Amino acid sequence: MNPPPHPDTMTTAARLTEVGTLLATGLRRYKEKEKLENFHLDNSPDQWPHGRKSKRKTGEKP
Repeated sequence: MNPPPHPDTMTTAARLTEVGTLLATGLRRYKEKEKLENFHLDNSPDQWPHGRKSKRKTGEKP
């Protein structure tokens, strides 16, 4: 496999194509990794699969 040409010698269209290819590859890898890990960035209580336990102690009034 030949290394890509130096950016100074590439045309604008070739640079944009190269950047688009790199971004698409990165996004595809990210999506595959996200599926494998089942990792969600949103950790809000509404998204928590098991709910939240009450922090209230047994003797306290609401």
